Amino acid sequence: GVSVNGELIISLGGRSDRLKSLNEQDLTNLLMRLMRTSQRSVTALTGHGEGDFARQGGKDLSDLAKKLSNKGFQLDVLNFASGDDIDPNESALIISAPTVALLPGEVKRVQRHLDNGLNMLWLVDHNSTGGLDQIADYLGIKLPEGIVIDPSARVQRLPASFALAQSYGDHAITKPMSVNTVFPYSRGILDKGSGSFSFTPLVEVAPDGWIETGGVKNATYDEARDIKGPAIIAAALEREIGEKRQRVVVVGSGRVFSNEYLASLGNADLVSNIVNWISGDDSLISIEPKIRMD
Repeated sequence: GVSVNGELIISLGGRSDRLKSLNEQDLTNLLMRLMRTSQRSVTALTGHGEGDFARQGGKDLSDLAKKLSNKGFQLDVLNFASGDDIDPNESALIISAPTVALLPGEVKRVQRHLDNGLNMLWLVDHNSTGGLDQIADYLGIKLPEGIVIDPSARVQRLPASFALAQSYGDHAITKPMSVNTVFPYSRGILDKGSGSFSFTPLVEVAPDGWIETGGVKNATYDEARDIKGPAIIAAALEREIGEKRQRVVVVGSGRVFSNEYLASLGNADLVSNIVNWISGDDSLISIEPKIRMD
């Protein structure tokens, strides 16, 4: 029964949960927990300087972890050095901008899991791919060096090295998005048109900008060296593997969903949609509240 004054008990499909505060965000989170037909697990790779679910630093993911936990996700971590592993059929993997390159054997383990149908969110740092160039090739994408320069960001009083997304691709992840998102220090993602994955742009930015390869201080476009915009900085990849529809999202910013930037504009909504999608919960994407209360 009710244990706190003002508490509500909400039941759905034979399951129930307690709502202790009456606001839209908490109600939405509770409904998401009840609507998930099975336990969903999200695992973060660690051991290479990645953003961490537990730490409170600016580049870490503790705010994201709290958000996902509130929505009913079980959170785990994976460190290959400890002998841990991941079941591709039980959990999606987040690789959040490793700053130290994975060992060749670790890269092979990631690829083996992808061979077995692993769903994944890969946040790529602007300075390093973390030794995962082989995985980019496997996915059929290219990650050119350089940082996206977006002159439109200055309208929001942001540095030009912050890409401002004002419109989105035609995809289940981005269809509900009605607010801008901001991507600090992002790099472009190119479709090589090879491999077995389909490629759908989610976020394209900087129509009047470029990918700067010579450093962002006093950046100016160099036709011989830089890549003219617009630039795709987030993409969804899919393929059929056995009886499973495998899903991977690659985002060309290692900081966009970090503690420092998660609450910026619509960033929290976008990552919620991404994680719901790679977890196979498409029907829960559209019930995010329009205004976040957290």
